[in-house]
Amino acid sequence: MYFEYIVAFVVYSITIISIGIFASYKKKYASTDSIDFMIGGRSTHWLLTALSAHAADMSDWLFMGLPATVYLLGGTQIWIPIGLLFGMFCSWHFVAHTLRIATEQYRVYTLASYFKVHFKDHTGLLGITATLISFFFFAIYVSVGLKGIGYVLQSAFGMNYHIGICIGLCIILPYLLLGGFSSVAFLDLFQGLFLLAMLMLVPLYAYITLGGWHTIAHAIQEKGISLSLIPNFSLRSILAILLNPFAWCLGYFGMPHILTKFMGIENPEEMYKAKYVGIIWQLCATSAAVAVGVVGIAYFNIVPGKPEFIFIEMAKSLFTPLLAGLVLCAILAATISTIDSQLLVLAGIVAQDLYKNIINPSASAKQVYTIYQMAIIAGALLGLISAWNEQSSIMALVQYAWAGLGASFGPLVLVSLYSSYPNSYGAFAGLITGAFVSGIWQYINPYITTIEIYSMVPAFCANIVMIYAVSWLSKK
Repeated sequence: MYFEYIVAFVVYSITIISIGIFASYKKKYASTDSIDFMIGGRSTHWLLTALSAHAADMSDWLFMGLPATVYLLGGTQIWIPIGLLFGMFCSWHFVAHTLRIATEQYRVYTLASYFKVHFKDHTGLLGITATLISFFFFAIYVSVGLKGIGYVLQSAFGMNYHIGICIGLCIILPYLLLGGFSSVAFLDLFQGLFLLAMLMLVPLYAYITLGGWHTIAHAIQEKGISLSLIPNFSLRSILAILLNPFAWCLGYFGMPHILTKFMGIENPEEMYKAKYVGIIWQLCATSAAVAVGVVGIAYFNIVPGKPEFIFIEMAKSLFTPLLAGLVLCAILAATISTIDSQLLVLAGIVAQDLYKNIINPSASAKQVYTIYQMAIIAGALLGLISAWNEQSSIMALVQYAWAGLGASFGPLVLVSLYSSYPNSYGAFAGLITGAFVSGIWQYINPYITTIEIYSMVPAFCANIVMIYAVSWLSKK
């Protein structure tokens, strides 16, 4: 059995490495130009932008975290993908086009550089702080992806977890070091289509195998799980939904690895095409992930291993080993498409914002490129260290990193695009406040209210308040 799984894994690995290297040669990166490596020279086709942005967003959480939480907690968790759809649509609609134009006018291609120029930060503190915050939360995010790779290779291929995550990095690093943004974009196009097909195939085939909805409905009733989106219409229930699962929507305004995709589109006037294609993709993908959790209620009495293995175990029991191996490579596709985008942005921030703009302003393009490659390796190693603990929860880590990035950068992005009042002092104070509150909220939440509030909400709000309060005080 393991032989067939390994064949599938090897075929998949060779395919993505080949696509990545082909894209790097096609783009001819001999110039080591920063704008090419970081945002593809602003020459990305709108279709690549659409699927690359969404594939970079949906990591192994889509296959493991979301189905598991629906399987365990029922319908109220469906508000997470509903909130994500709403948030991503708003990001496309209100941020994508405007940010693309603004970053080209400022001749910048990272969020930290954009903040520095827009808010006229002459101290460098805003850029350094944004770099450190990005590095910390992206290291956690990368560890989530590596954990997913480790779980798949351990469960499907009988591989040691720690060896699996090391192999995952060995797949990602070569094309990322060679090709930069365009290699990632081409790979995300392929992987976005591949993972969507596999994600839709598994719950559909399981549904047919079970004999239809009647069997699933009976199992749901037997286990006492509610698929109702709103258990009751009390104010408390509605607030609990809006302030927790739905509140994930705020994260999209501040995700550097997604916003960078907007900056790279060739023609900003075609952004609306990318928006609708991307939203349709996300609707199909999240619906299929929810379906895995719902069908899994009837398919498993207890999921072998842990609930996060629900997609893995379902695929293994439904298909022949070779086909199951290909299906499980979809998790690797989702994971790799997120890790490579995050490492790309992280390295860009370190190389451009920290090294070029602050440490060595006279650095040559070759020197910046060397730092860029070193930062990719350093970020990957930090993620490896964070992922080494096999027992930590994917869902918990994603929640933490998503809130940290979204609450730190989202308010700054919005006020920079739609308000001229805030200054660099307010931006710096807001950035620090958003990161700090998102980190401590889970510990103080029980002392403030019995309603579980996602840390994104208080951190996002505190960030905005601090931006305007400090800007006002500094102008007096």
